[in-house]
Amino acid sequence: ELLRQWCTSSSERTCVVVEEVDQLQDRSGSTHRVLYGLFELPALPHSSLALIGIANALDMSERMLPLLGPDAPEPLHFGPYSVNDIRDIVKGRLGPYADRAMDHDALMFLARKVASAMNADVRRAIDLSTRAAALLLEALAVAEAEREEGEGGAGGGAAPAPRISFCHVKAAIRGGESASLQMICALPFQQKKVLCAAASISMDTPLTVAQVARAAAGMQLGQKQSAAQVADICGTLQELG
Repeated sequence: ELLRQWCTSSSERTCVVVEEVDQLQDRSGSTHRVLYGLFELPALPHSSLALIGIANALDMSERMLPLLGPDAPEPLHFGPYSVNDIRDIVKGRLGPYADRAMDHDALMFLARKVASAMNADVRRAIDLSTRAAALLLEALAVAEAEREEGEGGAGGGAAPAPRISFCHVKAAIRGGESASLQMICALPFQQKKVLCAAASISMDTPLTVAQVARAAAGMQLGQKQSAAQVADICGTLQELG
């Protein structure tokens, strides 16, 4: 109520950006009371609020907020990052020395891998670049230690070129896959069940908690879980990444 009064009485235009707005849905997945209250604010008479919501689901307003009608938000769809987009973002993070920091072939391999197998998630690209850089630093440290040990004798081996190579990127990806597998193996049984239920659903459309709950209910494993329990577990899994 206080927000309603402020929106309709303030003379200053205010723009509010809410990221991951689809995470504000009610745990029951039914009423979406919070979302309705949020998106109704800009439509109030004399409202000074402009609302921008960022969501993963392309059909969020149609699926979660069908009762808004003409007051529904205008969708603006952004397609997934392309290979070149990911390449440019990583190069931008590496700064003006990008060409000297990472081999071109290694960068393109990373960009293609993220675009094709990791839903074009730029966060994964940045994380893998960081891991690859850490592997390079480890290799340089080992080479330096061997060189120092070899001084006065036959001499150590040549130090590797101080650039992130294809091998570093490949090792970073392999290490990330191993870490994900270890994390899944360490999950409690109920979380593994929900994860399996989600994996059994076709990925043609964005997943909903209701879909995962129905899939989990059809699995003859352990105790049955309510929709609210499945929603809580989905939230926990999402936080784990």
